[in-house]
Amino acid sequence: MSVLMLLVTILSLSMLLAMLYKMSGDFLFPPVIFTAVWLSSMIGILLSWGSYYEIECTAYVVYLVGAISFSIGGALVFLLRRGNINGPTTNLADHTYNNHSIHSVLDIALLVAIVGLPLYWREMSNLAGGATDDLFLFNIRQKMVELADERTTLSVVRNCEILSILVSIAMAYEMDGTRSRRWRTVIAVAVTLMYGIISATKISLVTIILYIFFTYSIKRKHVNAKTLVAMILICIIIFFAGMLTFNYAPMFFASTTDMLAFLFRSMLGAWWLGGIVAFSQIAETPNIVISTQPIYRFFLETARSLGINVYVPPKFAEYLNYSPYADTNAYSIYFCYFKDYGWAGMVILMLFLGAALVILYRKALRGGPVAVQFYAMMCSGLVLSFHSEHFFLGLNFYLKAAIFYYVLYKIVPALYSSRRGIRVQHA
Repeated sequence: MSVLMLLVTILSLSMLLAMLYKMSGDFLFPPVIFTAVWLSSMIGILLSWGSYYEIECTAYVVYLVGAISFSIGGALVFLLRRGNINGPTTNLADHTYNNHSIHSVLDIALLVAIVGLPLYWREMSNLAGGATDDLFLFNIRQKMVELADERTTLSVVRNCEILSILVSIAMAYEMDGTRSRRWRTVIAVAVTLMYGIISATKISLVTIILYIFFTYSIKRKHVNAKTLVAMILICIIIFFAGMLTFNYAPMFFASTTDMLAFLFRSMLGAWWLGGIVAFSQIAETPNIVISTQPIYRFFLETARSLGINVYVPPKFAEYLNYSPYADTNAYSIYFCYFKDYGWAGMVILMLFLGAALVILYRKALRGGPVAVQFYAMMCSGLVLSFHSEHFFLGLNFYLKAAIFYYVLYKIVPALYSSRRGIRVQHA
């Protein structure tokens, strides 16, 4: 029965993907990305059959209903507002001096991020304590997990990592084909990767690559197959390196082959397919683990950081086994939606999310820099939906991004033009 349900799910998602692509003709269309990610995941489950516990039928229905709901929400907006999708939003007469002011501020922001690196290193070094060189990043990760539920306060040094991410995305968007802009983007991404390495967080290393890839693709309104393959390979290599240094540094491997095989199994299980399999237990018995990721978590954390006495659930969920020998605590986007709100709540949330992202997608295709960069972030969230929820739980980051982009694309050009008596409209 389980195999039959998996095959039905794969067939249904394949048909849904074909209809969505025929309707939109675009691999960057949100329902196409989401459905493709979950179809790939189901195929991965099929190919690894026997390696993990069987998924119960309820979970398959959740995955299928969730994809259909998301697609319906997006398709309705797409069909109802089909016209004027490629209209210009930027006043081309203002292009030259807008870019000059924006590029100048981006260069300054990049310098700030670079200056912040040694300060960030010192702060993380204090967390690592007396770790040896080989276990330095491993100890940082362990300490970060231990401190995850402590009350956070505003830290300029910690926010340098956020700044580096936003600068990297903006640099990628502002690339104009010149060597100077290309090298600035390379440096910005390298700085961001350094922050991710120092903080020992694999997810930040992977997401910045996804951000840059989608920014590049959305700006050009096209997904290049070679670039896509290169991006996937880079993400895998980065993730392998992260697991080896952040998670498994104390382990000894008999050979390089044994090490690579172990890392590959860990990536497939603990990070990709394992959560999808383990969620099956939650779908059958929602109360088997406590809810730790309510969609309003950002507001709880903000209230607590302001000194208000509110209960904030633990940041990390309890572990469940996805095979007799391995477990995980990442249960996909549905851990937030289905577990907390049931069938009706999940459908409503997925409908809303699909509609909202298609609205943003349409704005991004019209070329607005803020829309393009925000949609690149949302595309990353869609890709990583098999791992966890990246939309409501990312509100803290998105709020900081909104402030940064408002300053960069609204205030900076306005100040620059006011000094020259020029009226600016930069969408």
